[in-house]
Amino acid sequence: MNTITITGNLGRDPETRQAGSKNVVSVSVAVSQGKDKPSMWLDVSAWEDGYTAWAANELSAARKGQKVVVSGRLSMREWTDKEGKPRQSWGITAQDVERVAPKIERDEIPGGSSKRYSSDKKADVIEDEDVPW
Repeated sequence: MNTITITGNLGRDPETRQAGSKNVVSVSVAVSQGKDKPSMWLDVSAWEDGYTAWAANELSAARKGQKVVVSGRLSMREWTDKEGKPRQSWGITAQDVERVAPKIERDEIPGGSSKRYSSDKKADVIEDEDVPW
């Protein structure tokens, strides 16, 4: 079974292009390998077809710098560049994509709380007399 899951940040906004009769969304994702090591870059593509259409929609809604979790098939592409040197790149054909909400820094939270929030929206307070049962 060929399955991989990564967490990384988009290196550019997604691009959608036509490939035959189907659309494909493509982007580069930087995956951290640790504090003192360079990031690993992977090409990610998702097809707007069948059961992978959700992944393509999620990927196309993401923006440069946003953190994503991508699951799919790992593949290697080999080619020869203009100077005649053999090249290779690794990529993922996405089957599932999740956009991760950005963290709000501690200074942005009223009262300096150490809790983390994924949104600055506050929940509506419902009073007991408003509940119909």
